[in-house]
Amino acid sequence: MKYDLQPEGPRLSGTINGRSVELAATQQGSDTEAAIAVVHVSVELHDAPPEMTAEGIPGFVGHLAALGQERIELGAPEFDRDVLIRGADESLVRAYWTESRRSAFLDLVRSETGDQVMLRNGRLESELREIVSELETLDGILNSLLRTAEQMDLAD
Repeated sequence: MKYDLQPEGPRLSGTINGRSVELAATQQGSDTEAAIAVVHVSVELHDAPPEMTAEGIPGFVGHLAALGQERIELGAPEFDRDVLIRGADESLVRAYWTESRRSAFLDLVRSETGDQVMLRNGRLESELREIVSELETLDGILNSLLRTAEQMDLAD
């Protein structure tokens, strides 16, 4: 693993089990509000279609946010309700989201692995908006992402 101190905050990157992983921390805030720590953890996926995004949006607020969004629905009611999917090539996106991939991603979204879980740029990502004082929290997020990436890459 490589540690790098960037102007926006520290970054840790490397490879675990043949997958690139990144952990980065930044501060967000303004002159009128206190800064909060934002921790991004991401893990490489091997087969995700380019330009496809999938964002976990469970719960009432997610349902409201999704109403006005252009999205691809897959005909799986629970998945379509809790995951917002976009992509340039709808046929590639539909072919990618097999039942086992939908199940693995939905489990990750519902596991409360972070404040936001998404797939973008060929990576599974989790964003946590709080000060992380225990390494076990980051370790748990990273392990959940690695496990889900493995399940999604091995899916039929």
